[in-house]
Amino acid sequence: KDVRIMVEILDKMKDDREFWNTISAASFSCAKMLKETYPGMRDKIKAYRDRFPILGDAEEEFVRRSYQGGLCYANPEWQFVEIDAPIKHIDYHQSYPSAIASVHREVFPYGEGRYFQGKPKRPLGTMSCCHVRVWFDSVIYHEQIKTIGMPCASALELWVWDFELFTMAKSYGGFRVKYIDGYEYRASPLPFRKYVLENYEKRLKAIEAGDGFLKAYYKLLNNSFYGKIAERAHETYFENVIAEDGTIDSEVRSCEKRPGKYSYIPVASCITAYRRCALVDDALRLSPSGDAVLYMDTDSLFFLETDETREGIKLLKIGEALGDFAFEPDIERGQFTAAKRYKLVETGIGTTVKAGGITMHDGLEFDDVDLVEGTFTAKTAVRAKGGALIVDKVKELGVQAKYRATFDRNKGRIYNERADG
Repeated sequence: KDVRIMVEILDKMKDDREFWNTISAASFSCAKMLKETYPGMRDKIKAYRDRFPILGDAEEEFVRRSYQGGLCYANPEWQFVEIDAPIKHIDYHQSYPSAIASVHREVFPYGEGRYFQGKPKRPLGTMSCCHVRVWFDSVIYHEQIKTIGMPCASALELWVWDFELFTMAKSYGGFRVKYIDGYEYRASPLPFRKYVLENYEKRLKAIEAGDGFLKAYYKLLNNSFYGKIAERAHETYFENVIAEDGTIDSEVRSCEKRPGKYSYIPVASCITAYRRCALVDDALRLSPSGDAVLYMDTDSLFFLETDETREGIKLLKIGEALGDFAFEPDIERGQFTAAKRYKLVETGIGTTVKAGGITMHDGLEFDDVDLVEGTFTAKTAVRAKGGALIVDKVKELGVQAKYRATFDRNKGRIYNERADG
């Protein structure tokens, strides 16, 4: 099947020069983004760099400290609990691309930052990356990955965007902040937001036409390129070589330190920060108490259907537009034990288990896999001369130290809606 898919891709892309001149989906999407964003300009990368320059080392490393991925954690009240009750699952349509397209009026930094000490002044048309210390006494929802597993904090050092602090003030109880220093940037929507919107619209048309290839193609274009904006400077590169025995291998070569072609860490950091804030703000609308949300994963929320969430869901935008929520299949039973580690029984589908970077479906029953202290064997790829090998790897599951107290409190607990009310 994989070979057929590859042959179809190569056949459909045989006349696309940019496809053959790039070595990854992300680079391919960036090349198309430049072409559509700066159509009349000869030196498109210069036009891009005029707006998003290569930053000095000190500024680059400062802002990079603020760069985090998506939120992914289980609510401590429900972590490790076996839930035998209806669970709802909602998922954003292309979460990161929706921020890039400024669907919710997001603005982004550009140019070189102005260093300051103390609190940002926030003049109109600017935004700031801030080095702060924070205090909080309780948590409704975590907005910072660093605080996951912490019930409270005192003088915790963080690097955040100024807009994140407004969401943090709502989601952490007794929240206080002390500003240390930061970089202030001019801010506006991104010049390539139209590229993302048009890709999404083309994908909807492909879905309507039943074109599976274009459906996947336009989703890949939108989801792949933002990572290139976060790319670190390179001091080494891989070079393919033919060994004496005729096999193809790759060797690491040294080179002068060179920035990523499209790298501009302030924008990359803001993309993920905006979507963490959006997920937390929507979780607060859905369940202001925090009691009914079981698990959040970058662009999705899993929650119990309660009086609170039946009212809260009315405040969320459910639809087909970029950045809207959509309902995923209903869940009859579930358990969430850690980030990217859960098992579900979905209505009409059956059991799905996610653990150790592996998603398993076929022939599984809910009780077949112990997500707390079990082991299982999964197929995984390992690098080898000439390509990769598929091997069996034993995955051992355990309880992380930061979750031990939660596990001791919740272990063995089963929530049954009919029994517990």
